[in-house]
Amino acid sequence: YVRLTYVPVIGDTKLIGQEWEKCVAPSTDQSKWHEFQEGLVFDSASAVLMYADYADAAEALSKGPINPMATWHKPWFFKYVQTMLSRDAPYTEYVPTRDYFHRHTSALYWECELLLPFGNHPFFRYLLGWLMPPRVSFLKLTTIGDKMWDYYNNKLVAQDVLVPMRKTAECLEVSHDLFDIYPIWLNAHKIMKTRIGHMIDCEDGYEARNEIGDSGEAQMYSDVGIWSTPAPIERGEIYNARETQAALEQWLIKNHGYQALYAVTELSENDFWKMFDKKLYDDAREKYKAKGAFMDIYYKVHRRGSKVCASALAQLDGEKTHTNGHAAPEKEL
Repeated sequence: YVRLTYVPVIGDTKLIGQEWEKCVAPSTDQSKWHEFQEGLVFDSASAVLMYADYADAAEALSKGPINPMATWHKPWFFKYVQTMLSRDAPYTEYVPTRDYFHRHTSALYWECELLLPFGNHPFFRYLLGWLMPPRVSFLKLTTIGDKMWDYYNNKLVAQDVLVPMRKTAECLEVSHDLFDIYPIWLNAHKIMKTRIGHMIDCEDGYEARNEIGDSGEAQMYSDVGIWSTPAPIERGEIYNARETQAALEQWLIKNHGYQALYAVTELSENDFWKMFDKKLYDDAREKYKAKGAFMDIYYKVHRRGSKVCASALAQLDGEKTHTNGHAAPEKEL
């Protein structure tokens, strides 16, 4: 079992950030930290923070209550967590380990609410809840067609960003101003200090600040998950997806944050390598003769426009040569 405690927080983003730091690092002794930490921010003034630890069956059965939350007819986890805001104090329950690991599965966090707005209704859950979540192969069918493709590219945000934990509250404010998307997912991420460096690394001199959660071996970051349709779109307001995404990325660069590369990026190539450290990446490409054989990572993750693809192909064409020493012929776009 997992002993799961919900901590409601009502106040502002600053308070949410402070309580999040306590949730992640309740003690300077890391051996006393909880096995799991998670936060769901429901608006700019309220959140539910969670921490959990493994517990044996004897403890769960004797102390209870036990919540098999992954059962097909149970409410979506994020909706259930939201009910904790009505409590005046932390609440603890026991969850079967497998159920805990699959707590977000039935609703795919909250993405299913966009596809099935009625999916959390008790009538649907009891009759058809066992069908959830839809298969990924089925979800991919929803991208077929120009209108849906436009929606996914310009009216849906799916971003994970890493920010130093002390910057969590500020990141929440930036997200509110740019996207006004809720819930927002919080998770802790430890970035290890490495001798040789890699694409993401700790801030220079972070040890001197002695921030909560940091150590000589690692700096604690927050993973901030922003996934849904921006509120300005739902309100019928003018919204520019590229401009808001670019604004978030520039804020990340200034605050030593990182963007998850599964998501869309609007960064220029120069700014991309301001965010990420290129040295070790380039050394590896050089060592294993990847240049001219494999596309640079920037061109794999940048939002694909004709100019970007043309630039990428031009780069490859410039690097490739025939065995007779002549340049490779141009490829058709």
